[in-house]
Amino acid sequence: MSKNNEKPKRNKPRILTKYDQFVVPRLKDIPVWVREGATDEEIAKRLNIHIWTLGDYRRKHPKFAEVLERPTKWETHVYPRLAEIQKWFEEGMNAEDIIKKLDIGKTTWYEYIDKHPILAELVKWSRSVPIPRRKFTFESRYGV
Repeated sequence: MSKNNEKPKRNKPRILTKYDQFVVPRLKDIPVWVREGATDEEIAKRLNIHIWTLGDYRRKHPKFAEVLERPTKWETHVYPRLAEIQKWFEEGMNAEDIIKKLDIGKTTWYEYIDKHPILAELVKWSRSVPIPRRKFTFESRYGV
C-alpha cells in the first residue's frame, strides 16, 4: 500500500484521571489552604481524594508536590526571631531555654546551626558574650 491509501490515524480521546479531574483544576487553591494551615488529610478531603492518593500524587507530580510544600520551622520560628535570640543570649539564657521558647526540637536547632551560617555565627558570638551575673548582696542571700 502506498502512503496515499493509508487510513488517517484517529486521535484517541484522552482519558481523564482523578488527578486531571480533581487536582489540576484546584492547583491554585491548594497553596491558600496550605497557608491557612490545612493538613494533608483536610486537603485530600477538599480534593475528594484519599490521603494515600494525595501521597501518591505528591511523588508522581512535581508541580503538585511544590504547591503542597509548607514553610519550615526555620522560616516561621527561627529566622524571624534572630534579634530576639541574640537578646536572649545577651541576657544569659542557655540554648535549651531558647529551643523551648522557639518551640523547636533540639535536633532541629543543631540542624539549623549546621545549615544556616547566620545562626551558627550568632551561637558562636553568644559564647564570647559575658553572661551577666546577679549581684550578690547580703540582703538577697539572707532576706534581711
